[in-house]
Amino acid sequence: MNNLSERDRQAEELSRQIITLACNSILVHLRFMDRAVGNFSIAADMNFRFAGAAGHLFYSPWSLISMYRDDQDLVSRNLMHCILHSIFRHSIVGDSIDQLRWDLACDIAVENSINELEQDFLRTKREAEQAEVIDHIKKQLPCLTAERIYSYLISDEVTYVQCYKWSELFKGDDHDL
Repeated sequence: MNNLSERDRQAEELSRQIITLACNSILVHLRFMDRAVGNFSIAADMNFRFAGAAGHLFYSPWSLISMYRDDQDLVSRNLMHCILHSIFRHSIVGDSIDQLRWDLACDIAVENSINELEQDFLRTKREAEQAEVIDHIKKQLPCLTAERIYSYLISDEVTYVQCYKWSELFKGDDHDL
């Protein structure tokens, strides 16, 4: 990023401080995540809003600053979201998967895991809305893994339109990596 304006350089520096704060928040509150956080490669990249896969996180400095401005805890939550995707190996799937439903199943599993940690620094505005959907799914499934949620989402009980609406509610990162 050599041809950055002064304003973009300042945004990059500020975003680096924000992501460091998010990492430190996870480490302070959830010490058992130290290896996962430490092994994650994090870099600014204007091609992604906030995207993680296979131990890498890419973010747009401007998107990260905007996210932090809207909700300071959202950066920590979305970082945790990406880390859990990596731990659960959600990016490893076959070609015959319905991508929207698989991404949603992974997002629901990750967001449910984050919610069950019951950590104040990971609470965000979307959590209350998510609870309604998660409670509905828990009535159908004994354990919320991505694979089980995916099987439920491809059943006749859930429409494609409903999956699309839910995907906006559970999205913590871009899945375009």
